[in-house]
Amino acid sequence: MFGIGLLALIVILALIFVVFQRYRISPEPVKRTGDTPMEVLQKRYAKGEISRDEFLKIKEDLKE
Repeated sequence: MFGIGLLALIVILALIFVVFQRYRISPEPVKRTGDTPMEVLQKRYAKGEISRDEFLKIKEDLKE
């Protein structure tokens, strides 16, 4: 009997934890940089986050 009650308590606590995690407010609001997509692309390329080929492909996609 004790095992089932303990298991039920753990399940209830886990559900409460999941609900709070899902609906809590982010401590840092999303910051808008105001950068255009091309500026973001250039910064990512300059940081080395994307390769030259990826840069050129995305650049062409943005021009369309």
